[in-house]
Amino acid sequence: MSKSLSRLVVVLALVLVPCLSPAAGPDIPPALAPWVGFALHEAGQRLCPPVGNRPEARICRFPTSLTLDVWPTGADMTYTVRLFDDGPVPLPHAAGAWIEGVREGGAAVPVLGAPDAPFVRLAAGEHVLTGRLGWAATPQGLALPPDVGLVRLSRQGAASPVAVSPAGELRLSPPEAAKAAPNRETVRVFRLIADGVPVTVTTLYRLEVSGLARAVTLAGAVPAGALPLAVRAPVPATLGPDGGLVLDAGPGRYEVEVVARYPAKVDRIGPAACPYGREIWSFQSGEVREVRPEGLAGIDPKTADVPGPWQAYPAFAAEADGVLTLAELGRGAPTGRDALTLSREMWLDFSGQGLSVRDTVAGENRRGWTLSLLPPGELGRVTISGQDQPVVRLGQDGRPGVELRQSHLNLTARSRYPSVDAFLPAGGFDREFERVSATLNLPPGWALAYATGPDTVTGGLLSGWTLLDLFLVFVLAVAAFTLRGRLAGAALGLFLLLSWHEPHAPTTVWMFVLAGLGLLRAAGDVGRLAGYPAFRRLSVTLFVLSMVSLVVLAVPFVARELRLAVAPQIGGGSGGGGGGGAPMPVAAKRQAANEAATAEPMVAPAPAMPAAPARGKSDSGYSRTMALYGGYEADKTPERLEFDPNALMQTGPAMPSWHFTSVGLSWRGPVAPGETLRLTLLPPLATAGLGLARVILLGLALALLFDRQRVRRLTRPAVVAGAAAVLAAVLSLGLPGRAAAADFPPRDLLDSLRERLTQPPRCLPDCLGAPGLEVRLEAGTLTIVAAIDAAARVAAPLPAVSEGWRPTLLTVDGKPAGGLARLDGQPAVLLEPGVHTVAMAGPAPEAVSFTVSAPLVPGRVQASAPGYRVRGLDERGGLAGPLEFVRAETGGKAQAAKPGATGIDVPAFFEVRRAVDFGLTFEVATEVVRRSPTTGPAVAVVPLLAGELPDVAGVSVEGGKATVRFAPGQDRVSWRSRLPAAPSLTLAAPADASLVETWTVTAAALYDLSYAGPPPVAWLTPEGRLAPRFAPWPGETLTVSVARPETAPGEFLTLERGNLSVRQGGQYREATLVLVFRAAKGARQAVKLPPGAEVTRLAVAGREVLPTGGPDEVGFALPPGVTEVTVNFREKQGMATFTRTPAVDLGLPGANLAVSLELPADRWLLAVAGDTPLAPAVLYWGWLAAVAALGLGLSFLPDTPLSRLSWLLYALGLSQATPGNALLAVAWIAALAWRRRHPIAQGAVAFNSVQVLLVLLTLAGLEALYDTLGTGLLGLPRMQVAGNGSTATALRWTFDRLAGALPSCTAVSLPLMVFRAVMLAWAVWLAWALVKWLRWGFDSLTTGGGWRKPELKLRLPGLGRGGPGTSDGQKTTGEKSS
Repeated sequence: MSKSLSRLVVVLALVLVPCLSPAAGPDIPPALAPWVGFALHEAGQRLCPPVGNRPEARICRFPTSLTLDVWPTGADMTYTVRLFDDGPVPLPHAAGAWIEGVREGGAAVPVLGAPDAPFVRLAAGEHVLTGRLGWAATPQGLALPPDVGLVRLSRQGAASPVAVSPAGELRLSPPEAAKAAPNRETVRVFRLIADGVPVTVTTLYRLEVSGLARAVTLAGAVPAGALPLAVRAPVPATLGPDGGLVLDAGPGRYEVEVVARYPAKVDRIGPAACPYGREIWSFQSGEVREVRPEGLAGIDPKTADVPGPWQAYPAFAAEADGVLTLAELGRGAPTGRDALTLSREMWLDFSGQGLSVRDTVAGENRRGWTLSLLPPGELGRVTISGQDQPVVRLGQDGRPGVELRQSHLNLTARSRYPSVDAFLPAGGFDREFERVSATLNLPPGWALAYATGPDTVTGGLLSGWTLLDLFLVFVLAVAAFTLRGRLAGAALGLFLLLSWHEPHAPTTVWMFVLAGLGLLRAAGDVGRLAGYPAFRRLSVTLFVLSMVSLVVLAVPFVARELRLAVAPQIGGGSGGGGGGGAPMPVAAKRQAANEAATAEPMVAPAPAMPAAPARGKSDSGYSRTMALYGGYEADKTPERLEFDPNALMQTGPAMPSWHFTSVGLSWRGPVAPGETLRLTLLPPLATAGLGLARVILLGLALALLFDRQRVRRLTRPAVVAGAAAVLAAVLSLGLPGRAAAADFPPRDLLDSLRERLTQPPRCLPDCLGAPGLEVRLEAGTLTIVAAIDAAARVAAPLPAVSEGWRPTLLTVDGKPAGGLARLDGQPAVLLEPGVHTVAMAGPAPEAVSFTVSAPLVPGRVQASAPGYRVRGLDERGGLAGPLEFVRAETGGKAQAAKPGATGIDVPAFFEVRRAVDFGLTFEVATEVVRRSPTTGPAVAVVPLLAGELPDVAGVSVEGGKATVRFAPGQDRVSWRSRLPAAPSLTLAAPADASLVETWTVTAAALYDLSYAGPPPVAWLTPEGRLAPRFAPWPGETLTVSVARPETAPGEFLTLERGNLSVRQGGQYREATLVLVFRAAKGARQAVKLPPGAEVTRLAVAGREVLPTGGPDEVGFALPPGVTEVTVNFREKQGMATFTRTPAVDLGLPGANLAVSLELPADRWLLAVAGDTPLAPAVLYWGWLAAVAALGLGLSFLPDTPLSRLSWLLYALGLSQATPGNALLAVAWIAALAWRRRHPIAQGAVAFNSVQVLLVLLTLAGLEALYDTLGTGLLGLPRMQVAGNGSTATALRWTFDRLAGALPSCTAVSLPLMVFRAVMLAWAVWLAWALVKWLRWGFDSLTTGGGWRKPELKLRLPGLGRGGPGTSDGQKTTGEKSS
């Protein structure tokens, strides 16, 4: 059977057999049954029962019981163990003892390991081991196996109590009688004074109680003059009238905390009573004020055992009558420092007059809460975290700016600078920035000559120059001057100065040209190396190769410079809506991000934005200026505070979305508001002049540095032969795999079988349940009965008893447990699936107190222990933690303590939190929080603000106060109310010992706030929002003055981008106008179309509407926000030589406007026109001029069949060829003319090689002519249309900014048949002339012969060239020729 067939059979057996034959075994097909043992190899650990509900924990060994009978010479042992996997079983041992023998069922079992760690290795199953431990003298203790379950001890056959030490050692010596501990208390006192409103004192008692359970009194829990606030005690407690705390405590260690508060402002704490000796006081400073604690000796908190959380505060040693004085140093929260960065992106207008700037301010803002743009900038739209902000007048001079309400700034501002020639502020705004970076986007043809102000400029004409560059230019110019004269040095130096950092400029190659020129001069007639022919040939070769390399590098550079001088828009970059010919990825990404930013919706600022802090002095003397407002007088009438019809969100200016050439500017250090930026720009005419100057200087330097006469004298004809290279192929060999036996199951099936056999129970992690637990302590015997339900075979953890208690009896369902072990001191019993009752019994611990911990939370708990107090049960009888049993001072019934029943009457104390919000409406949110315990009902009387009216249940209003009722367990009540609009609001903290107040003030960015009263304790929320928070002392007042700044002038309707797409047909043309508006409010807009235009569709925000307006006008309504309007119209305008796009009046200024024109495929595009530099360009005419000039130059070649007119016609036709085809079409004629003038005198091999190359070149030239004719007669004209993503049939113009009217763009074209006719005429002429040229070519190719027969000379071995009388040209004996 093959391997695949075997696998198929096994898979079918695995799937079908369990379904057809359920008795065959669970999930084990008969085909795999023989392989179970193989699959489970080394998997015994995974077959062991899990521990509790933990699937990752397994237990394989259950040492159920160990019975020891101690005699003077040794001990007999019986050890019952159950194993689920093969493994070692540790044995008991002791120092000076040895194991005399271990047997199982009469068979000896080998004992392994060292004497201090003996063990036996047993197989899986149940085992009963017997043996004997011998010793010469009875040891003090016997080390037990760590996981042994039950331990039974007898002495010479008489039962004896079991005592096991915490280290797991069984004590063999007789137990000693326990001594009763005396009643004694040890108290250490620590206090934490927390400054704030109110000032609180937290007293921590560390209490150690020994003896029986009793009442313990702690003196001085509430300091004199303070009121209790909270008590946290682990045992029931009551608070006496003298400030003492009475605890019902048993033996043990306790930590008790008592929190007290002072009803008024305090400046001193004390005098200290210290009833238990020296106390340790810690001081925690608050946010209300800055104080210096004085009067007590300071200590190191780490050496005084101060509680861990308090070790971060200064600590003092307080003796009796000591006083801690709080010397106030200041009040209020610090402002912090700013950490702002500015990223600027600037676009130069196509006209070069102004700049559009998008600024991004990011970082931490802490000191100033306004941001205004410095002149001469004109601030437009501002967004913070994507939300539009109102631009208002700020300061005395009314500069436009925004109110800030966030410390984590992510602000984007759009602005305009009307003149680029002025000094511009480097940072733009009236703030200092840690770092400023800027990107200047230049339109086609513009260049940055120099920039003053930035530390680093990248991309400017002069920015890349270094001293090394200047040194290299100087060295090359001096070398050219030395070798070829003053004019050559000047030409090369000027060219290098203008081109050193230009892309693809031939600069460093001049080093090799000058080096070759120097060698050529040294090899000349008067040079020192003139007599060495080899050096002469080497120098000529190097010079020629360097010149050829220079020409190869110069040709694309010259072509690029000339094309950019004529059409700078083809240099790269992308337009607003579409890319250029090959836009860079970075530019594309930036354009996409820019368009996304342009299209973001306009969102009004949230009314709940926080407010600005104070900016003037108050009557109370407190002053804190947080914003640069100046003395602007705002209208404070209530009507204008809530509503201002002139308050609109500015929508402009629109930011350009084109990217062409970019220049990077950066400032490394902090940039102050006074730093400036000055840009020196070159217009397109100047950059075009620089390009032409580079071309002229390059040609001049090339002509002056080529020493033609010297090359002619040193050059001799030579023929260079080439060689061919051989490639080797490498085959990869694969070794066949070894076939498995046909009857061996595949590995994946064995792995699946192993996983099924060892998978944990499916019930995990919920395999165990504990319905009930019963603990009884009667007649000195502790009995624990646990009801446990098991859904699978598991090792169930049992309740653990402290003090090292071990049961002497453990039964499961009334029978001795079959599997018992201890895991980390906790017993665990092996249970099968079902409902079980597990009982443990043994002598009660002799300690005064002990605990019983249940790993499985029981549903029902019963505890019975006469003479003990039982703790750990809640009010419903459920577990609230470990059960604690403490011996009572007097015998009687044990009482279960109820947590929280402290019996302390704490006066009600409340905190009133008011959050005042100055938004579109003035509102206050009031929350009353109960800071005292919530065990009982309480009533708070809260003063209300003017106009505040609670509207919640349980709150009644009378006499300007709200009575708030709290039910038991209720800790807070809140309501929200609207306040009347007023120019000021006064908040007062009542002088009431039962409550304190905190105030938080927030405001929308429409308002300017100032404060008179206590300083704020915090300026910001945790989220970084500006929300001053005040924590007044009782009796203090705060006055908040509200003003609304005037809205700054700006654009409230902006045309962000537009696109006019025109599709020209034979009789009609269809146009689609897409406009994107951003409006601050609803408005009506109209677009004026050309006369006679017919509107076919009008859609506003994707919904088709009916156009309105006068003649040739399309009117529509704009909703607030960003809206896209689409207008489809058509005109009866046929195709003509001059095709112009329709002139559309948009009705308002706009930016990012594009015009596209789609021409029919049967038109021959000749020229384009449009009043924008980002437009298409027809580059064919420059190529035609270059080809015509080349044809005129070739007409001077001698021995060609073409006249000067023929060369010109030939070149004009080749203007439609690719550069490669044009080169081949010319090269074959020039090569045959050279062959005609230079007969080949070398041997037959060289002659025949040249002939073959000429034939191949001629064929290639004819193929190039055929391809050119095919393209011209059947294909499309090669007009080389480029720029702004345009093609010969899809033209695109982009305008950065327009005053309102969309200019017309023009395309000049002719029918395609005109081009075909011209190409047909040229083809007829070429066919007529080609016959003559081919006859001339054959004559040139056969001049001096068409093919030469090679001669092969053979020389016989042993024969030389002959004797003295034999000449070199004669044949000697033994030579044959063929």
